[in-house]
Amino acid sequence: MDIRKSLKTLELDHYPTLDEARQIYKDLANIWHPDRFNENPRLRERAGKKLKEVNRAYETLEAWLVSQQARNANQGEDREGDGASGPGSNARRNPYGDRSGKSTEAAFEAGTFFVLNAWSRLSDTVRRYVG
Repeated sequence: MDIRKSLKTLELDHYPTLDEARQIYKDLANIWHPDRFNENPRLRERAGKKLKEVNRAYETLEAWLVSQQARNANQGEDREGDGASGPGSNARRNPYGDRSGKSTEAAFEAGTFFVLNAWSRLSDTVRRYVG
C-alpha cells in the first residue's frame, strides 16, 4: 500500500507525526473493531475487512514515518560536525538505539490488546450461557 492510499484510508489530509498517526489509528480501530458488531454477522464481516485495511494503512504509514525520522536524524548528524560526539568525546549514546522505549511500548500495547480481546470474548461467551 502506498503512502497516499494509507493517508486516505486513515482519513488524513496531511502528513501526521508518529503520535498523531498512532492516535488516529487507535480511534479508527475502536470504531471499526468487529467485536462491536456481534449481533449482526454481515456488519461484523465488513468491520473486520475495514479493520484489516486500517491495520495495513497504519503499518505502511508508521514504517514510512519512522524511516523519515531516521533519515532526518542522520542528516542532522552529518551537518553537526562540531566534534562533540566524535572519538574520544564524553558524549553518551544510547546503546539500544533510538527506539529502546518504543519496543517496550509496542509490547505492552500488544499485550493489552490481547488481554482485552480475550476478556471481551470470554465475557460474551459467559453472557450467552448465563443470560
